[in-house]
Amino acid sequence: MSMRLRAALAATLALAGQPVFAQQWPAEPVRIDIAAQPIADALNEWARQTGFQLLLPEEGLAAGVIAPKVEGSLAPRAALERLLAGSGLTYEHTADRAIIVRPAGQANGSTTNTRDSNIIEEVNVVGVIDFQQNDAFGATKMGMPVAETPFSMLVVTNDLMRTASVKKTSDLYKLDPSGGTNNRMGGYGRAFARGYAVPVYMDGFRQSVEADLDYAAFDRLELVKGGTSTLYGQNEPGGVLNYVSKVPQTVSAIQLKAEAGTDSFYRGELDVTGPIFDSDRWSWRAILAQQKDDTYQDFGQDDSYAAISSLMYRGERATFLLRAHFEEQEMKYSNGLAVQLDAPIPTGYTWDSAIRAGLIGLKLVDDVPRSRAFGPQSQRKKIFLTQAQFDYRFESNWKLRTNVQSSRGDDFINLTLVQGPLDFDGRNRIQYQSPGRLKDEDYSLEVNLFGDFELLGRTHTLFFGVDYSNSTTVGWTGTAN
Repeated sequence: MSMRLRAALAATLALAGQPVFAQQWPAEPVRIDIAAQPIADALNEWARQTGFQLLLPEEGLAAGVIAPKVEGSLAPRAALERLLAGSGLTYEHTADRAIIVRPAGQANGSTTNTRDSNIIEEVNVVGVIDFQQNDAFGATKMGMPVAETPFSMLVVTNDLMRTASVKKTSDLYKLDPSGGTNNRMGGYGRAFARGYAVPVYMDGFRQSVEADLDYAAFDRLELVKGGTSTLYGQNEPGGVLNYVSKVPQTVSAIQLKAEAGTDSFYRGELDVTGPIFDSDRWSWRAILAQQKDDTYQDFGQDDSYAAISSLMYRGERATFLLRAHFEEQEMKYSNGLAVQLDAPIPTGYTWDSAIRAGLIGLKLVDDVPRSRAFGPQSQRKKIFLTQAQFDYRFESNWKLRTNVQSSRGDDFINLTLVQGPLDFDGRNRIQYQSPGRLKDEDYSLEVNLFGDFELLGRTHTLFFGVDYSNSTTVGWTGTAN
């Protein structure tokens, strides 16, 4: 078994003394249902329902204070502020999805024990890795809490992708026990769930262009298992894999990453984001990623280049996002089996008909290294995606979401496909050669309206959506037996 070694170097820089990718409160609302109760119990319930980590540094904090009832579809920050209103307590956002609650006016970094007036020394925690993502857009298109989502699903955060070295779609088997690998037929890795290859979506749009997009562009992955036709139309029974793209941030930051390894593997990433002219409403983001990899196979190649840019406006009720994604990939790989015929093929038979007739058999080829290339194939693909997303929240807390996407793929193929075993003399049997070119174009539109309403004493959520897609594939191939 061959092992690939990776040496990684990551450098992170901040602009103007700001923290790198300062923690942002989630803007998407979650379902909140907290009864009136002691403030400490109410805060713990808030943390459970929103997926935040909560630190209460003092035992008996605000004893006797009763928090008000908080119910409805609210952003986590808004729900927290309703709970703390008039309690004499304040909060601090200390890390991604983590807060600390203190008495108002108390100095940050220290807490006082009211029983013996001893000062507890400040404790700083660095290097927090949060594998938890409470909102799952891909399962319902509404950002419901994972615990309330009526699907079996796997949410892979950006931290988890880095820790588990998930760089390709076919790597998801490392994190999902129902998944599996594939033999890269067609050149691009696929995700499997429950025995089926699952279609790939990007921010809710199905990708007709077959490509394994660079993961530097994405904040998380959402693997929704089982039937999803009620939300996504005709689909495979295994589920849906949804890529959630990174969005611009309002705090300036730069992130650099570099990796090097065996088989001439080199990879670099640059991620830059920040506000436009110090605006708290307009922000931008640019991501560059380049990879060179000779792979473990003889004559192998897996090179790619990606450039992603995005512009975002955040208003009081409206949000607008414009994104462009360009990627170029070049691959050389091999398909084939280390199996050989044990006798010549009789005249008038093909190898498979002779095997079925019992005239010849198969045998394993001894001492075949994992790096052996049986049938050379090469592909060069260019992908260009553009997206426009518009969200508007009405005063009634209902939300209108409109998404538009255009995707184009240009695929150059030079294929020599080996199907079946080696000949009796050990040579490859070339089934066909297929140079060609394929061009894919897809235009998609989606309009969703959803919100909460009261009926029979309970809160319900209504979701209504309309989507349209037009896909075209043109090209030519040439074959030679």
